[in-house]
Amino acid sequence: MSRLVRILLLSALLFSSVTLAKPLSLEQVPEPLKPWVNWVLQDNPELGCPFIYNSYEQKRCSWPTQTQMELTPEKGIFSITWKVYQDSWINLPGDSRNWPLNVTVNNKTAPVMDRNGVPVIKLTAGYYQIKGGFLWHAIPDNLSIPVDTGLVSLKINGMVIQTPAIRDGQLWLKESEIGQKKPESLQNSLDIQVFRKIIDEVPLQVVTRLVLEVSGEQREVKLAKPILDEFIPLGLYSPLPARLEPDGQLLLQLRPGRWELDIVARSANELQSIPLTVDTKDWPKSEIWVFDARPQLRVVEIEQLDAIDAAQTNLPAEWKSLPAYKIGQGQALGFKVIRRGDPEPEPNQLNLTRKLWLDFNGEGYTVNDRISGKMTSGWRLNALPQTQLGKVTLDGNSQLITRQTGTAKQGVEVRKGLIALDADSRNAGNISTISAVGWEQSFHNVSAELNLPPGWRLLAASGVDNVPDSWISRWTLLDLFLVLIAALATGRLWNVYWGLFALMTLAIIWHEPGAPHFVWLNILAATALIKVLPQGKFLKFMSWYRNASWLALVLITVPFMVDQIRTGLYPQLEKPWQAIIMPEYPATEAVPAPAADSAVMPEQVMRKSMSGLQERKYAAGIGKSAVNFERIDPTAKIQTGPGLPQWQWHKVLLSWNGSVDAQQQLHLWYLSPVMTLLLNFIRVALVVALALLMFGIAEKFRFKLKTAMPLLLWFLLLPLMSMPSQNVHAQFPDRALLEELKNRLLEAPDCLPGCAQIPQMKMAITEKEIAITLKIHAQQSVAVPLPAEYEQWFPDQVIVDGEMAQGLYRNHTGLWINLSEGEHQVVLRGATPSLTEFTLPLPLKPHHVTLESSGWQVIGVEENGQADNVLQFSRMNQAKDEDSKSVPGSGVLPSFVRLERTLQLGLDWRIITQITRISPPDSAVLLSVPLLPGEAVTTPGIRVKEGKAEINMPAQQTFMQWESVLKKSETINLAAAQTNQWIEVWKADVSPIWHIETSGIPIIHQNSDARWLPEWHPWPGEKITLHITRPDAVEGQTLTIDSSILGIKPGQRTQDADLKISLRSSQGMQHTLTLPEKAVLQSVAINGQTQPIRQEGRKLTVPVNPGKQDISINWRQATAVSSVITTPLLDLGQASVNTNLSIGLGQDRWVLFTFGPKFGPAVLFWGVLIVIFILSLGLGKIRLTPLRSWQWFLLLVGLSQIPIESAGVVIAWLILLGWRAQQSVAQAEYFNALQIIIAALTIISLAMLFLAVEQGLLGSPEMQITGNQSSATLLNWYQDRSPSTLPTASVISVPLITYRLLMLAWSLWLAVSLLDWLKWGWACFSANGLWKKGVKRKALVVEQEQK
Repeated sequence: MSRLVRILLLSALLFSSVTLAKPLSLEQVPEPLKPWVNWVLQDNPELGCPFIYNSYEQKRCSWPTQTQMELTPEKGIFSITWKVYQDSWINLPGDSRNWPLNVTVNNKTAPVMDRNGVPVIKLTAGYYQIKGGFLWHAIPDNLSIPVDTGLVSLKINGMVIQTPAIRDGQLWLKESEIGQKKPESLQNSLDIQVFRKIIDEVPLQVVTRLVLEVSGEQREVKLAKPILDEFIPLGLYSPLPARLEPDGQLLLQLRPGRWELDIVARSANELQSIPLTVDTKDWPKSEIWVFDARPQLRVVEIEQLDAIDAAQTNLPAEWKSLPAYKIGQGQALGFKVIRRGDPEPEPNQLNLTRKLWLDFNGEGYTVNDRISGKMTSGWRLNALPQTQLGKVTLDGNSQLITRQTGTAKQGVEVRKGLIALDADSRNAGNISTISAVGWEQSFHNVSAELNLPPGWRLLAASGVDNVPDSWISRWTLLDLFLVLIAALATGRLWNVYWGLFALMTLAIIWHEPGAPHFVWLNILAATALIKVLPQGKFLKFMSWYRNASWLALVLITVPFMVDQIRTGLYPQLEKPWQAIIMPEYPATEAVPAPAADSAVMPEQVMRKSMSGLQERKYAAGIGKSAVNFERIDPTAKIQTGPGLPQWQWHKVLLSWNGSVDAQQQLHLWYLSPVMTLLLNFIRVALVVALALLMFGIAEKFRFKLKTAMPLLLWFLLLPLMSMPSQNVHAQFPDRALLEELKNRLLEAPDCLPGCAQIPQMKMAITEKEIAITLKIHAQQSVAVPLPAEYEQWFPDQVIVDGEMAQGLYRNHTGLWINLSEGEHQVVLRGATPSLTEFTLPLPLKPHHVTLESSGWQVIGVEENGQADNVLQFSRMNQAKDEDSKSVPGSGVLPSFVRLERTLQLGLDWRIITQITRISPPDSAVLLSVPLLPGEAVTTPGIRVKEGKAEINMPAQQTFMQWESVLKKSETINLAAAQTNQWIEVWKADVSPIWHIETSGIPIIHQNSDARWLPEWHPWPGEKITLHITRPDAVEGQTLTIDSSILGIKPGQRTQDADLKISLRSSQGMQHTLTLPEKAVLQSVAINGQTQPIRQEGRKLTVPVNPGKQDISINWRQATAVSSVITTPLLDLGQASVNTNLSIGLGQDRWVLFTFGPKFGPAVLFWGVLIVIFILSLGLGKIRLTPLRSWQWFLLLVGLSQIPIESAGVVIAWLILLGWRAQQSVAQAEYFNALQIIIAALTIISLAMLFLAVEQGLLGSPEMQITGNQSSATLLNWYQDRSPSTLPTASVISVPLITYRLLMLAWSLWLAVSLLDWLKWGWACFSANGLWKKGVKRKALVVEQEQK
């Protein structure tokens, strides 16, 4: 039941919200859920508060609409209205020094609390009139009021203050407005210290720090011109009311204390010196200047002044790290320019990590280079001629490989300072000598990983500092000492020739895995002692020790020889535990698809580097013309490279100490697989000869087969032995339902981002009053900005629908009003400012503006009623009333901006023009910016007139930008305008498809590690020229097959084949494969999705999209299983890397032989069979047993299917029986022990023979198939590089019944033969008796005494 109720509630919730197409209101909440509303909204108490008309996340819950204050020297009275939407702490006027008294809320006494020195009261939702007062002996200098108070009315001694001075939440109360009598007992004094910081920017900037020590009464003074000649003020930052007068003097309202003021100014022109010419009685005779250099712009030397110790001055602490100079009246600070910009950048700081794969056939290398570090010059990386670049990515984005104009050098353009470049290349030809770096660059750090395929060995390397894994580098002084000692000892014990032979043998086997080392020294030491020791126990001990060492030599040498022969014949068996295929190398990531040209991008995107967006869409190149300006170049195709091998076998790490340049060559000496095979066999022969010498056989130069047969048998036998739920209870309401309720309640209105509009604005301006009437439509209860700015014009009264506004607040210098849903008429009234000109921002721009002005010129309203974002008003009569008193304020300083042009040269040429205000945002900025030749503005709202962009920036707006398109040309000329309104900065964001050369003023030095953006900071009138060329694209493959896996499963009637291809492409295309004869396509899947693709004859065409794709193809052939199975002949239509072939056989096949690529399975049984044949010949020569050579061969072949140790047990049993028959043991104890051993061996041997029969008749043949993770049922081959037609692999096999029949015949032969062997064995066992009884020891003693 509860589940049904929950579903119904959720349905009601969804229906009530969706059908109304707006957030769920409290009235629409279903009744059962209303008690939960407050609970789900406990983290969002501001839900019912008005939000900003274009941002639902910004809400305001308390509105200090208006504050009225009447102040006298004895007391003060205030009245403030607040509109509150939720429980809030409300700030009151006053502070800890002037605490509000007798506070009432709606005429009821209210408690006032202290929160961090601010008087506050707690109010619930509602509209409140708060009153209170202050008591004092004199009106304070300032008084705290709520910082966001909407309107402020101030009366001091009954006089209305039209524009109260408000700064940082403080209401400044000036003495001149209070009307108090100035005390006569105070003595006024003013001490001035002047410090200036010269900032070597373009333009040159000077920050003047005035430190004032003031005593006496509050007063108004004018200081001499604080701004240097040829400088224009940019900003004034003062804790005191201050203003810069038109004549350059500084008007200050002083009060006692220590004050610091900052004045920022800029130079109008490029200066060679800065003189100090301020000479008045109030100004100090000398100043202290510091110089803040900008070496990236220019390097200068200060002339005409001597440096002083900044630590011994009163300079501001943050300036003491700069060079300081003392300057007096009439002196000047001169500049000697040493270098401008960065005409000769520092060398690149690059690191190189290389990974090289030697081809299986030794025809060349596949190379992956990773270049990291900082690039500061050149901005192009060229490869050396022997390096064939195939694919280059920069920060994961594929780059077009181009040919440098006028040369044959291949490389890529680089556009980032901090680079992470990945390049795939081929280096074919001479593998013994290659470049250490492969690039026309010097690298600070270089390291390499050389991957050698199976069978290849590195003998030595030169041209590299550290090679820890070559044959030469593995030799240590200890190794040399031991080898030389062994050779010298051999020469002394035998002769010089044997000594040289031992030296050669030990030298070539010493560093081989499993080779005998110290056992030689033990044998030599024992042999030397035996030759000189006299007869005795010690001689017998040494003889025993030498025999033990001989045995150790045999046990060590035989496995070593087996391993040498096996790895020579099958190099893939060197590391049988390791798979050659490793995880895919990261460099083979997908090629990003080229994107379409984008439209106008938002500001935050345009500020970013073009590498993320535009480089991906530049599939660039050039045609046959000198410069190709076409948007699409069909000859320019992103190269996908040769493909990287995925195999990993033997690593050789190479490293260099210090930097490595492009001329450094790396010389490598290899042993090929054929040479390795020959050398392995030579090692075996030499080790056998040296071992025979140690056994005392080789020195006799006479070889008797019969005498040496037992030893040879052991040498042949030991290699064989060495082979190797809970119940969930629903709750009401459950979490999902409450979460849905919360989401619906908090859902933003669908009217955003424009929940309020101003259809019409009427404005009337006279000499005395400004009245603005707004018609505002509100879709929700919202906060709407009004056309007002405190330091320009601010209303005294705001009326909404005929009544005083109840919800106002001030945000910085702007005014906001709270309006309920519906249509409203808002009227703003206020006195006309006494300024010559002022601006009026329109934060929410009306759709139609009507103006009635008298005596004012208005800029920003068109004839059709459309308005700009700011209106500018100027008096038509500029004459001022000389008798009017000037009230110091912030002052309006000349506007000044930085004009930054960024040229984005890609497939399309664009210009991003940004204007950043440098001067304070106190006034509007009107500019006429000249456009470049061929430039056309595309951003709406930017008016262009006579080749100039007309710009109108309202006050408080500090940034704006627009976009333009630029006509392509071979040169671009940039010239800085001759104006004092802005300074220009030029940047060139050049795509890698272009190459630029510059002339004119030099590029500034760049410390950024981000994208390379050549930047210029010109003075007015300076010029640069950009010469642009488009390098030719290097032809290369656009499709790379990184890996292919072909697997077949033969059946009794058909053969199924699966092909998996992993490929990368830089463009969309159709790729055709050729299937084998009689192949019937079953399915095609691309990236796991089945495709409706069918074959046409043997041709199969698949669609290829840009990027990485995995294609799976399955077909069937009407081919029955046969004795010879071969993978089908398949043409991929493209050369490939990492070819994998596999044949899956059933349990009913007996694998005899395998053929195919070298790195594949090996059938080791045939080597074992050869060893069995040789061993059988030797065993047949032994007359201890009745078995002949052919019988031994058959017996050992059958025993080869069980652990080889069992064959040794059976051989030992038979030989021991024959030896027993020829022995006559006198002592009963030894005789009986021998009988027990023979009996035990008989039981064990018979068990082994039974096990061999069982394995042969019921088990599977043990052919010892190994290599590349292969087994008897799954055979795998690998080839590193393949042509278009894949290699083939073959298997020769017969039905398993053949093996079973052979083993049945062997079992029958064994049963018949075993009867004869047992008969013979019993005769041997019972010769001279079965058991001997022991004679009492006492009888023997007596008999001896009688004798």
